[in-house]
Amino acid sequence: MRKSNTIAISIALMSVATALLAWLAAPDRIAYEVKFVLVLLAVASIAAAMVLPVRASRFERKQRAALDGLSEHIDWAIHHLLNRPRPQLTEVNAFAATLSQDYDDWCASVDAILKDESLFTRSDLNRFQRLGFIDPIFVTGHASVDHTLSMLKLKLKRLQEVIDSVQQRPG
Repeated sequence: MRKSNTIAISIALMSVATALLAWLAAPDRIAYEVKFVLVLLAVASIAAAMVLPVRASRFERKQRAALDGLSEHIDWAIHHLLNRPRPQLTEVNAFAATLSQDYDDWCASVDAILKDESLFTRSDLNRFQRLGFIDPIFVTGHASVDHTLSMLKLKLKRLQEVIDSVQQRPG
């Protein structure tokens, strides 16, 4: 059972107990005004208990949509950055510039999703943004292209780690 549902059930049970206490208490033991306040408090608590799972469900849908969006970004990067056709030898410098710009744009769009503090932590964003030491890969022999592809490889790995860690967090 989800944490929000457990809390909602606990609140509802306490509210029902409060309402029963107010209803069953002898009139000479408790004033009418106090009974009224207790019943009002119980009704308000039951309403809150009903709203809590709805809000949790909305949050989960929003989080799932964000994670799906990040997965789509991974798919896009693999298809459009990693698997793009390699250029002829005379066009490598232009290819490197275009690849680098597309890579930067892709990183910015992922950053925009990860900056949503209601869904992700600052640690998630930092994990994706800060690469540290990058193991070089040699695919094309062009230093700039290979460096961009090395960064992309690490970014894809980090982004998958962020997705996995968010999915493992208790709800």
